Amino acid sequence: MARFTWMASLMAALTLALGCPADDDDSAMDDDDASGDDDTGDDDVDGVPTAHGVKKLLLEGYTNTGCNPCADANPTIDAFLEAVGVGNVIAVRIHVDWPSTTDPFYLANPADNDARIDYYGIDGVPAQVIDGLYDLEWYGGDHYSVIGALYGAPLLADLFVEVQDLGDGSYTTNVYVYATDALDESRDLTLHTMVTQRYLEYGTPFPNGETEFADAVVGFLPDGQGTAVTVAPGDDPRVFSFDFELGADWEADVVEVVAFLQDDATREVLQAGTTEAVPAHSFRVVDGDPNVMVIEPDGTATFTTRLQNSWVYTDAFDLFMDTYATEGWTVDWTVDGEAPAEEEPVAELDVGDGAEIQVAFDAGGNVGVGSATLTVRPHCEDEPEQVWTVEVLTYGADVLVVDADGGEDYEVYALDALIAGGYSTTYWGAATGLDTVDLSRFDAVVWNAGWYFPHFTDDEKAQVADFLDGGGKLFISGQDIGWDLADAGSPWIDQTFYETNLHAAYQSDDTNLVVDLAGVAGDPIGDGLAFDISGGTGADNQEFPSWIEPEGEGAERILEYSDGSGAAVRAEHGDNGGRVVYLAFGFEAIADDDTRNTLLARSLAWLLE
Repeated sequence: MARFTWMASLMAALTLALGCPADDDDSAMDDDDASGDDDTGDDDVDGVPTAHGVKKLLLEGYTNTGCNPCADANPTIDAFLEAVGVGNVIAVRIHVDWPSTTDPFYLANPADNDARIDYYGIDGVPAQVIDGLYDLEWYGGDHYSVIGALYGAPLLADLFVEVQDLGDGSYTTNVYVYATDALDESRDLTLHTMVTQRYLEYGTPFPNGETEFADAVVGFLPDGQGTAVTVAPGDDPRVFSFDFELGADWEADVVEVVAFLQDDATREVLQAGTTEAVPAHSFRVVDGDPNVMVIEPDGTATFTTRLQNSWVYTDAFDLFMDTYATEGWTVDWTVDGEAPAEEEPVAELDVGDGAEIQVAFDAGGNVGVGSATLTVRPHCEDEPEQVWTVEVLTYGADVLVVDADGGEDYEVYALDALIAGGYSTTYWGAATGLDTVDLSRFDAVVWNAGWYFPHFTDDEKAQVADFLDGGGKLFISGQDIGWDLADAGSPWIDQTFYETNLHAAYQSDDTNLVVDLAGVAGDPIGDGLAFDISGGTGADNQEFPSWIEPEGEGAERILEYSDGSGAAVRAEHGDNGGRVVYLAFGFEAIADDDTRNTLLARSLAWLLE
């Protein structure tokens, strides 16, 4: 069997411009635009601030202080929001009244919170909605592809939001609404205005263990129904003013006001605005879709992204491109259609303007993989930094490794074991888009599930079921797959899928950290094996290895924990030759290389016999 070589190729650097903005000069990078006013909203024209003019997205998160999955979800959302910045995505977190009925953020405005909850029909948390249109799973896999599509929407209306502290807990806020040149017909919209707390930290944990809360909504202006507004082409800017009192439970130094325009007929959010300042050198790399492609060995793949300046001033950026490819592949990249050269000066980006970056791969008849990572930083600063990564793989390999561990690197353990066994191997590392891959083109699929929830999207479950029904061969490992799919306490329970396709009967999500295992005597996979899933050269990462037993005809136990409970099963699947091997712990945790290599080699031998 063939084995391909992983090669690191070149890193190139491109400087888009050489100057740096200075507030005290009159250069093209000064804050003054052609009309003589800046885009910050600080200067007035006839008493009306100037709007930013760059599309921002709204993320509405729904959560509760008694919701354990919410406590897991919120750091993921926070990391995403920090990465993209408030100049690109504006967030509000609305609290529901379940499972905890004493959530103080909900109790601050029960009727208004209910209005938003009912508007979308939210019936489970955590939940997220982006721009009123896209319901997202909490784990964040779809964030970047969704916002990439929405950034390209035309800006039909704009907002500028300001707030004034009147003292003694009293505030007034003004929301300016503008029709843009792109608006070609009147739109009946609703202006929603919310008071938030940018960040709060408590000394005593809430029932779900959380002590930190970001973007929490604590007030609605005038209420949860919002304010009706019609925006027509050529309209002069309009201002909506609201007075409010900040309750004693909230902090004055983290008060922000968020406003957004929503079309109730479609639920589309046309624009969002906030009093929170846009960070210096804000920009966005619009994530292309898809980010991973699968091609034939003689095929090509081209990926496109767009760098856009979302700061309030003209700015300049440095681009760094790292490319990796199998030997014999070629990788080229361009900026606005031109091949970059080191130290080549390129035009500065005005507010809202951008540059198109393309990366092209040619596999040249070679089975393998390629990847490219674009890193963007402001020319004048080391941060913020954004990264865009694309990957391409070919059919023709023996085994496909599906990297589904939520960004960890546990797939390396499987890849190393496959290479040691002489299998040609490729892998899929994207969070979405697996449905574009024909799994049946590979002799076997190794699914690295890790400890990441949910382990399967609905589309992935359907794809795995079809693969096995069609005679596919699947090796899957990971912690808490059983809890995820078969425990009554899981929000993603799908016991039918679990028992029908993984051929396991879930017993418990926790073996009380029994870490020594042995193979079942006489089993073609487990016979004679004895190993730990702690320490050694493994990942040493097991928290909830599950107890499972075989389910249904043709299913057999192959490994067991030292307390006698089942740790892994193998099973025949259906009438077309499908087979599955399922480890209820992480393959990456096996403590020695030789056992990992042997276990995977035996599993594949049985799957493919």
